[in-house]
Amino acid sequence: GMQREASSLLIQRYFRMHIARKAYKDLYASAVSIQTGMRVMAASRELHFRRRTSAAIVIQVGDTLKSVYIR
Repeated sequence: GMQREASSLLIQRYFRMHIARKAYKDLYASAVSIQTGMRVMAASRELHFRRRTSAAIVIQVGDTLKSVYIR
């Protein structure tokens, strides 16, 4: 009867909510994973750039000191 139909609709509603929530959580987790990877790439690039810049500064300072002492 009516009670059975109402119960059936309630079960369907909760099941659809469960499926929608799971899909959202999976999508959210994927987005977080992609963002984390992008941050790692950016940080790695930044570190590489800083090391290269630091090495260039050391070489330049070394050259400057040599020219000062040679005079």
